Amino acid sequence: MGARSAEFWHNWPVARTFNPLQRLKWRWRYSVKQTRRYGRSWFLAMPGSKNPSRSLWICSWQRSGSTWLAEMLSESSGTRLIYEPANLFDCAFDGVAAAQLALPHEGSAASDVVASALRGTLRGEWVDQLNRAHVVRRRVVKDVRALALAGEVHEMVPDAAVIVLLRHPIAVARSVVELGWTELESHNDGFQREMTRWCEAHVRAFTDPRLFDAYFVDYGTLRSEPHRELANIVSFAARYDTTWRAVQIERIDATRSSSTNFRGSSTASRTEVEWESLSPEQLDFATATLESFGLSGLYGAAPQSKVDVNEFVADFRHTRA
Repeated sequence: MGARSAEFWHNWPVARTFNPLQRLKWRWRYSVKQTRRYGRSWFLAMPGSKNPSRSLWICSWQRSGSTWLAEMLSESSGTRLIYEPANLFDCAFDGVAAAQLALPHEGSAASDVVASALRGTLRGEWVDQLNRAHVVRRRVVKDVRALALAGEVHEMVPDAAVIVLLRHPIAVARSVVELGWTELESHNDGFQREMTRWCEAHVRAFTDPRLFDAYFVDYGTLRSEPHRELANIVSFAARYDTTWRAVQIERIDATRSSSTNFRGSSTASRTEVEWESLSPEQLDFATATLESFGLSGLYGAAPQSKVDVNEFVADFRHTRA
């Protein structure tokens, strides 16, 4: 298990205490949480709700804001949130384990599991843990370990809208390292490994012809102009099924915190701190890695993307054709 920061131990005291009363309290909270999860897997599916065209799949890398986006989109009545079905394949139910396990590959059962979620036939305590809809008309499915499966899954369920959410790989790598989600003892090695993995996976996604009709979203743009970007996402989903027009963008709370915001601080302030605390070696490695993969036109040494992500992806495909 990778090196743990002081912040990790502060946020996860369960890992360092042996107080029996404290453990009893945590067990009680866990049982309440599990009961709530079980209850959320029971809902009424309205006629036509299992049509794959009523599914919106948010496919991203870990620590990219997919839970935050999925929770905002599922605020509207009748929208079920299906949480990370690809993790069922290898029982990746813990952040550390999920980050360290090899990602599912094409041809594995993970593709079938995600396809079932998009068809509305999958339910359970894990996938419904964040669901709040009791009467379901449409669904938002989110995954952070299925980017390598995205083309295959979209081929299996072509009527589902696919959103690929991107976040600057420097921010992703720093978050993974700070949470201790790396096998490498050195923070520097963990940072470099995550940067490289991110670039490899996203280059494959950008050039996969099966994803040419996917909509790409930049996390930084979503943060700075949430309602405009949410309107674009809903408009994209409405091309597949008009029921998405019922989502009331103006009523979505874009200031809400994600259920997986493990560190508690605001994203804006955390991003500034992350960039200020980058070592010169890390920044040099990051910019060189982005350059080597041909991604320097999208992200650089600053937290924001340089251009519109969909325009960049289109140009990237053209140059790689």
